[in-house]
Amino acid sequence: MKILASQAKFNQANELQNEKFDRLLSKQGDLITAVNNLSAEIKELKQLDFRMRQKNSRIRTIIRRAKEELLAQMLLIEVKKKLELDYTRLNY
Repeated sequence: MKILASQAKFNQANELQNEKFDRLLSKQGDLITAVNNLSAEIKELKQLDFRMRQKNSRIRTIIRRAKEELLAQMLLIEVKKKLELDYTRLNY
């Protein structure tokens, strides 16, 4: 009788350990899934960051060229004003 009671306690303890182990395996699987999802999101964010840096570089280039063009036009206006002033001085 004692042997059967001991065997029953052992089996019950073994079942509890198995349940705990199953829960730990399930949690481990959930953690692995979460880590994989985070890794995929990090990769996606890095790609997005790279594309944004490329766009920012293009935008800076466009702005720089626009500034250069604007300065060139302003210089032309100043030269034109000076030439007109010189021309009017020559005529008087």
